[in-house]
Amino acid sequence: MHCRECVLDRQMPPELTLKIGQAIKKRSSSFIPGECTPEIRVCASLALGQAIEQGGKSEEWAAGDVLALSVWLAADFIPPLADPKLEALRIDFLTVGRRRVSQTAIVSRARKPVPDAALVGAGAITQEELAKVLTPLDALRFNAALDREELDLLWWLYAARSEIVDKPLASLPDATRAIVTGVELGRMMRRLPSQSHRNIALRDVAPGIELTLVELVAALGDHCQAIATTIEGETLVQGAPDVFPLLSAIKTGTISGPGSRQSRALGDWALRAILERSAINVQYKANRKI
Repeated sequence: MHCRECVLDRQMPPELTLKIGQAIKKRSSSFIPGECTPEIRVCASLALGQAIEQGGKSEEWAAGDVLALSVWLAADFIPPLADPKLEALRIDFLTVGRRRVSQTAIVSRARKPVPDAALVGAGAITQEELAKVLTPLDALRFNAALDREELDLLWWLYAARSEIVDKPLASLPDATRAIVTGVELGRMMRRLPSQSHRNIALRDVAPGIELTLVELVAALGDHCQAIATTIEGETLVQGAPDVFPLLSAIKTGTISGPGSRQSRALGDWALRAILERSAINVQYKANRKI
């Protein structure tokens, strides 16, 4: 999920530039990598977009989904680019990534049909008979995990209390409530969040508040440490700050990159919190575990 290479307003690492240039040269012998760095960047970006759209399918998430979410998070954190062509490419990444994530969030939550349990007679059981017996169990476990996600969400909504800071959500300062809400929702996700989950993250966000990442972390105050202790995947978060700028800043206290100086609505930060945190959860949690 390391997506530093796809950040459009930075120079690509030399080893990646060389690798892509060599791949292009195999198709075009007249291509000179050392003289065509902008072209290499564009080709790499187009290839990434194609990889997102053709990145396979999985019950939980596939390679294309990982790329889609990573590119969405990274491209969204980049301020608008001065170069119109690169800005159009950034917007295209946002659109393609958001579309795939939204589709996967819905499709991956479709329940499996549960076939009737196969009857097995007395005596030795063959491997084929055993497979027929176990098939309904797999579907039941799959469906139960998704049911558990919904139940956890409903109980959390009903309680209206933060598990991270052990206080009623309504009692928290605006910035803390927005981020804690997004993080706690992300922790419950067994699949990528759908638009419905993102709407829940926005339901109690105070309007009219805009903060930079530096200002947001400062506003979290003492709650920042409490949130940090709930973030798994430390290596992933710290290794991909362009994808996880919010969680990385909360976890490490290190804030960098041009996007950190851009003021964003508190609702945008709440959405980023649920997206970043759900990505960690889907990556590291056993999705079928009830």
